Amino acid sequence: MRLHLRRREEKKIASIKNWTLIYGRRKTGKTTLVKSALKYDTYIIIGDVNNAITQSGEIVRIEKALEEVKRTLKNGGIAVIDEFQRLPEIYWSLIASWAPSGILVAIGSSYGIVNKVFDRNSPLLGIFTPSEIVLISYEDVLSQLNDPVLSVLYRDPWIIPFIESYDELKKRIKEFSLVAKGLIGEVFKEEERQLTDLYYKILLTLGEGVWRSKEIAGIVQREEPTITSMINKLAKMRLVSKILTLGKENYYKVSSPPFP
Repeated sequence: MRLHLRRREEKKIASIKNWTLIYGRRKTGKTTLVKSALKYDTYIIIGDVNNAITQSGEIVRIEKALEEVKRTLKNGGIAVIDEFQRLPEIYWSLIASWAPSGILVAIGSSYGIVNKVFDRNSPLLGIFTPSEIVLISYEDVLSQLNDPVLSVLYRDPWIIPFIESYDELKKRIKEFSLVAKGLIGEVFKEEERQLTDLYYKILLTLGEGVWRSKEIAGIVQREEPTITSMINKLAKMRLVSKILTLGKENYYKVSSPPFP
């Protein structure tokens, strides 16, 4: 399904006036937001430690792509570096030397990149400001779809091209579970972690509605402190939502609405 949902974050992206690091979990619509709302002059994607992809789709060496970014910034333009977490840190000091010329927008699909960029030893510290992109707000989706149930599912943008109704999701749940596991694995990879069977069992258990860490520990047969620690790590990756309660326990749930 081809559908562009307007988001309240578009105004924030369109009005960027300084070097900005846009970050968030994979598939929350960061790239789509930047492409639709920001009037940039140069756009590159970091493919791996050696290569980048230009706006025209050409694969070039990272050094060549960064030269184009530099020219744009020196001319007072706006440049975008997507998948910034893949850029080797050896280039960070070089990029820092271009500031404050132009506006550089870096898009990072991990939360680990935030800690690295804003670390006290980072050459980029004091140059970028952070801007987090999370799931689409329910109000934004509902105002455009007028479908309360589908609006909950469409909060997570990755599901939009695949389904047009909740019934369709139910019929295809097995294939989407495989897609979801692949996306989760990609999140772990970007966070420099490994999606182990235990992490996946915890996510499945949370998806079934079990939210107490003690109960989850019993189901997966591990010590509760270990499970609590792992759930908190999942929360830091925004795969799990951690909600405070009036009691001593936290309420945990899977963040992605299609798989509550």
